[in-house]
Order: sequence, then C-alpha cells, then structure tokens
Amino acid sequence: MKLLVFRALWGMTGPLEAQVAQIAAAGYDGVEGAPPNPADMTPAAFLALLERHHLQFIAGAFVTDKADLAPTLNRLAEYAPLKIDLHSGQDSMTRDEGSAFFEEALRVEATLGVPVGHETHRGRAFFTPWDTAYYLRQFDTLKIVADYSHWVNVCERLPDDQADALALANARAIHIHGRVGYEEGPQVPDPRRAGVCAPPGVARGAVGVDPRAPHGGRRGYPDLHAGVRPAVVPAHAAAYQRPGGRPLAGVPVGRGARAATARLMRTGLGAPGVMPRCE
Repeated sequence: MKLLVFRALWGMTGPLEAQVAQIAAAGYDGVEGAPPNPADMTPAAFLALLERHHLQFIAGAFVTDKADLAPTLNRLAEYAPLKIDLHSGQDSMTRDEGSAFFEEALRVEATLGVPVGHETHRGRAFFTPWDTAYYLRQFDTLKIVADYSHWVNVCERLPDDQADALALANARAIHIHGRVGYEEGPQVPDPRRAGVCAPPGVARGAVGVDPRAPHGGRRGYPDLHAGVRPAVVPAHAAAYQRPGGRPLAGVPVGRGARAATARLMRTGLGAPGVMPRCE
C-alpha cells in the first residue's frame, strides 16, 4: 500500500497556476478541491496544468439536494479525478430522505467509474458516528471520506464508545482528512491569531504554515490527505505531534501518518504544531 498525500486548494490564494506549482514543489502527490470555474479555466486546461506538474486530482463539491447529485457528479467526472469527495446531504434529513439521497448517489456513481466518498462532516448526513453507521449498514457499497475531527466536535468527546460504528466507517473509508488536535480542540486554531494563546514552550509565530487557513490570509495547521484506502484509521484521526514528530500525550500515530507528517515538516506548505495551552 502506498500513501498518497494531497494538498487541498481550499484556503490558498493567488493564481491557480501558482498554487499548483507550489503544491508540486512541496512534494505532494496531488491536489484536492473544487475544480475551477470553466469560465476561468476549462477542464482540458486544468488537466494539462496538473499533468505538467505530475499531480493527481481529487474533486470535491457540496451537494445538499438529491436532484443535484447527477449534474454535480457528472461535472466533476469531466476532470478525470482519482476519486470524488462530497459534502453530502444535511444533518436535518430524515432517515427516509437520507436513504433516498444515498441510493441516488450510488446509482450515479455506478455510471461514472469513479469512486465517491461522502465526508464525515458537521452539518451533513454523516455528522455523527451513529448516523453514518445507519446508512453504511443500509448500503453495502457506500463509502466515506474520514474526517473524524468533526465527530469529536459534534459528540463533544472522543467517540470511544462508538467502536462498532468506527470499525464500520474505517472499513468503508477511501480517503482520510487528518488534523492536528486534541480532545477539547480537534481542529486547533492558529496560535499566532489575536486572542489565541501560544503553545507551551513555543513563541507566538513559531509554529507551522498552511495556506488552507481561511482567516484573513493567516496560516494555520495542516490537513493530511491520504489518497489510499486505510486498513486502520485512528479513532480520532488526529496527528498529535510535537515538532520533530514526537507524539503528544502518548497518542499512537501510524507509520503512514508519521511519514506524511515528516514530509509536511520538511516543506513550507504545512508543518504540525504543538497543542495550544492557555495560562
């Protein structure tokens, strides 16, 4: 099994050509995100740009309504993605509405020949471990993009009591969004922002860089995007690393996650930080 690390376009600024060049120079295997508006860059031009930099593509989109699934997935398939990541449905859907949504998603996916993962995300149909498990049991071929940090936020705890749901989700994961974090802050803020305390023993401004961060161009912490189907995904999908790769609080980090973290630390595009602590 080979770990493929993708860099998300979300939060990056500047011309798309420059963003792609920066991602390639940092040593990533591919790009993840929404494709450009065809009015700004045609699918053929975008694919040519990625090919020049030897990068693969994971396409992403938000789909709330069942009626939008076919047009959205068919549009994304024009970009020849390795896979597709959807923010699917809404947390307020009834089980019947959700089942109809995913039945349609699987029908369209079967016509494309491109694997589609539905992200475990706040505000979406897969916003909790138990809701996700319900739909995965309903549909044997339904797949997920695992970002379990959202489950930590929604559950307001590490979902250690959801072992069966996690095992099922792990088995269906085709893509991972990993985050630096801890139990009460699974998606940690940039400690250089005003009002955010500096990490212990680290001066403000000394931690990490990541152009994904949406706040005023400031940079925050990285997501590790592993473009492989994992055999095992940590229950909380967090990297918990000090600079140098030493885990915090004894949290185990798999060999692949360590390698990906080390790669991020060697580049200027994303480096893991330490756990913030307010005095």
